[in-house]
Amino acid sequence: MEVGRKQVRELILVGGLLLGMIVLAVAFYVPWTLTYDLGFGVTLLGAVIGLPTGTIYHIQLYRMLRARGQLPPDWYWQPIPLNERLTAWERPRVLPWCYIGGVGFLLIVVGLVLLTLSLISGNLQTN
Repeated sequence: MEVGRKQVRELILVGGLLLGMIVLAVAFYVPWTLTYDLGFGVTLLGAVIGLPTGTIYHIQLYRMLRARGQLPPDWYWQPIPLNERLTAWERPRVLPWCYIGGVGFLLIVVGLVLLTLSLISGNLQTN
C-alpha cells in the first residue's frame, strides 16, 4: 500500500492533535513551576540555537544570490522561496543553516506554548 502526500499530512495533523492533547493533560498534573521552568529552558535553548544559525543562513543566502544578481528587494521577509535559486554547489553551504535555524524557531514556539500552559495551569491550581 502506497501512502500519498495527503495521507501523510493527515497523519501529521492527527499526530499533532494527539500530542497536543497529551501535553495539555500532563501540563495540568505536573506542578506549574516545573512546566514554567521547562518552557523557559526550551525557549532559551531555541533562541541560542535559532538566532545565530538563522542569522548565518540569511547572510549566506544574501552572499550567494547577490553575487549573481538574483536577490530581489525585500528578500529578507520571505527568504525560503529563494532557496530554489541556489545552485547545487551553494545548497550545502546555505541550507543546513536554514534547517537548524528552523529547529531553533520550533523550539522557541514549543517553549512559549509550555510557558503559556504553565501560567494557565498555575492560575487554575492556585484558585
